[in-house]
Amino acid sequence: MDKCICCDIGNKNYKIGIFLRGKIKKTYKIPRNQGIKKIIELKNKLNNPPSFFISVVPEEKEKLEKKENVYFLHKKQFKEIKGTYPGIGIDRILGMYSAIKFYNKDAIVIDYGTAITIDVIAKNGKFLGGIIIPSFNIMLHSLWIKTALIKNISFSKKIPFLGKSTSQCITTGIKEIVVLGIKTKVEHIYKKFGKNFSIILTGEVPKEILSIFPDSVYNENLILKGIYEKARNLYNKIP
Repeated sequence: MDKCICCDIGNKNYKIGIFLRGKIKKTYKIPRNQGIKKIIELKNKLNNPPSFFISVVPEEKEKLEKKENVYFLHKKQFKEIKGTYPGIGIDRILGMYSAIKFYNKDAIVIDYGTAITIDVIAKNGKFLGGIIIPSFNIMLHSLWIKTALIKNISFSKKIPFLGKSTSQCITTGIKEIVVLGIKTKVEHIYKKFGKNFSIILTGEVPKEILSIFPDSVYNENLILKGIYEKARNLYNKIP
């Protein structure tokens, strides 16, 4: 078949890619509670092409895996990635697999989603470790639900050095500290392993993080392209 659907099911959204002869023709980001409906709509519209998924949400997998022409990738299929731990997410495995598959470099993979993950992978597939931190919005949400006076506060447009309003103080406290923390951690990684590691960014990376890594590679669809590439090699159902 010359077309397929690839999908990354996250905690918040379905990220869907329509592939035609190996190229992404269209992408969709759908809230998770509407994701299955959209997948069924697309499969019907495209005459039920093979559809390949990864998921960090077990209940979504259970709802979809019995449908016709649906395939879920799992961690044991990624023998290229060595030395990971049992609980690591399939999304992080895909990020590292895609980084070395498409760029063939030692890499620091930064994926911005509900959480921000940083994974360090050698180009020979050896996993060197990683970190997970909450995203800007998750931190802000935690303040909303855990404090009495901070409700419905949004981020300021700019990050001031020191805040002079609640929104400015939160913006500086969350965004600047997270950005500086990521920058410092990457510097520590370079110090430990050497600066031959390329920085590869994916997901909905905010400008504050993009700006501190001007020499990085940003590939918004890195995970979807990795799903396609692995599925193509495993299933013999797409060109």
